[in-house]
Amino acid sequence: GSWGVYYSVICFDSDSHGERNDGNAQSMDSHSRFIKRVTLVIKQNANDIDTLIKHYQEDIRIDPSRIALVGISMGALSTFYSLTQNNQIKVAVPILGSPDFVGLEKFALKADSDSKTFNEDEKLAIRYMKEIDPCLYLLENESRPMLIINGERDDWVPAKFAKDFFEKVKSKYDKNNTEIAFNLADESHYFSNDMRDHTICWLNKHL
Repeated sequence: GSWGVYYSVICFDSDSHGERNDGNAQSMDSHSRFIKRVTLVIKQNANDIDTLIKHYQEDIRIDPSRIALVGISMGALSTFYSLTQNNQIKVAVPILGSPDFVGLEKFALKADSDSKTFNEDEKLAIRYMKEIDPCLYLLENESRPMLIINGERDDWVPAKFAKDFFEKVKSKYDKNNTEIAFNLADESHYFSNDMRDHTICWLNKHL
């Protein structure tokens, strides 16, 4: 019988993560230097994704018109950013992430209100995040099918940033007759089997 349709899946560790962790992130002597490193990791991930797409374009097993990008946590931030850099990605599923890098950084700095005064190191960290923040670009330009999944009990990356983005961009998607969805799971900062199943269903529908 026929094997039917299947996916070729490529997974890689982010720069400075997993098997590519060189230990430098743990030795940062200021918050801004750590955030600078985070931004470099996100940009390197986008470069790695571009390299992988170009490498596999000539592979007869790969359909270059059906490329999806799925990322979890840091991978979700990299997914949002990569959408601003690569038009060959057709479908995106950012999980446990935020498209609002500046908002997320201010949350990390415990800025619960606009009245918080930031010290110079904190201001520098926010500036680094602002330099690569994809939110405004995505709000103005993005219309590729996207499933955004966040955890309702996530204290690391609160769902509100992705939810706010979804609510702002949804009307644009409706006008373009493309689909965006926001799934709020009953989870903390954890990738569950249910999130996996929703992701597969989304890919089956949109790839």
